[in-house]
Amino acid sequence: MEGGKLRHRVLIVEDEDNIALALDYVLTREGYDHERIANGAEALPKIRDTAPDLVLLDAEEEARNALIGRVRANADSVVASYALLAATGALTLEAATGQTN
Repeated sequence: MEGGKLRHRVLIVEDEDNIALALDYVLTREGYDHERIANGAEALPKIRDTAPDLVLLDAEEEARNALIGRVRANADSVVASYALLAATGALTLEAATGQTN
């Protein structure tokens, strides 16, 4: 807590260093407490251990499907209560999902 204010915790799941650095800069400037991990496979244990207020998830990260799938299926009631925001820098839906026509 800084100056009597509660600092919100954000977990960043991002495999690209340049994007993670940009997020680090913005979140630090805005006063958020945050931590970055590089892959979705580490996300579930980290969410349980750190109890973040928000998880910023790389929408192109391969392991995101397993994480989001478990949350949607409510297979993990602890993790199901957290806010997840999946974002991508891809210019098209096909690039973001890996789909081709």
